[in-house]
Amino acid sequence: MFEISDETLRLINKTCKGKKHLKLTVGYLTDNQSIIKVYNESGEIDSSKKYHYEIGSITKTFTVSLL
Repeated sequence: MFEISDETLRLINKTCKGKKHLKLTVGYLTDNQSIIKVYNESGEIDSSKKYHYEIGSITKTFTVSLL
């Protein structure tokens, strides 16, 4: 099974450090299986829960990138 590299985990932890309300979701596909991991300032948290995310103007950037 694919695991996130130590360098990527270091960057995730650096991004989340000191941000109480941040939830960073990382998703990837491997062997036709989707994996979702959710992180906060304490590290990886339960990804089986449902989280609500606010979206903003960044969705335009994603749409243009996909096109």
